Amino acid sequence: LSCVPLPIQSAAGLDSILTRNNIDVVYVTPLRGVDVSAIAATCHSMNVVTFTGVPEYMNHGMMIVIDSKGDNPQILINVEAAKDAGVDFNSQLLKLSKIIR
Repeated sequence: LSCVPLPIQSAAGLDSILTRNNIDVVYVTPLRGVDVSAIAATCHSMNVVTFTGVPEYMNHGMMIVIDSKGDNPQILINVEAAKDAGVDFNSQLLKLSKIIR
């Protein structure tokens, strides 16, 4: 596992950054002024898993959201986004998660 911070101002050129750094998973932090939908679309076109801690980003195509329900962590999975990207999740992960369609 290697974490590579990617300072992204827009989704333009993201595909080359992902390829150059051999990225398989992208964590999207809270962003301002950046089109999260474009980031998700680029990642999905390259079969790169996207996840975030910002629940609203699920509406923009993020595959996985780590949220909290009260004091408990909750995993939300956008199965449509994962399906579009050709990503299959382990059945054990799906059992632990809330599936969003």
